[in-house]
Amino acid sequence: MASSPASGERQWSASPWFPLAYAEVARSPDTYGVVILSDARRDPILVGHGSIRDELWRFHRSPRTAAQGAVHFRFIATLLEHEAELLAVIVREELAKTTGHEILWKDFPPSPALTLVGSGTEERRPFR
Repeated sequence: MASSPASGERQWSASPWFPLAYAEVARSPDTYGVVILSDARRDPILVGHGSIRDELWRFHRSPRTAAQGAVHFRFIATLLEHEAELLAVIVREELAKTTGHEILWKDFPPSPALTLVGSGTEERRPFR
């Protein structure tokens, strides 16, 4: 009979940190899992889930990623999409506890400098 992990013991194991660069994203696994993005100090700032490679390509192409200072990633591979989604919730909660700050979920917030006028996302003000 397998024993359960001790209280406070991490129940998941992630890959090493990789630079969020084209070559590393291209080598990432094409399977479901959890993606963790971090800043230059490798302090986690965002947790996402889905197809690892697809999520990394999305982050790599997004101007929001650079604007938030994300430069490294690590991942946890899973077999099923639903397993990745459930694990992402656990990972995000554990990282928030260990780092002492909020960990963003799935995407970076829009930056005012990146909002396009006429895109429908700008703030609506009454006409005067």
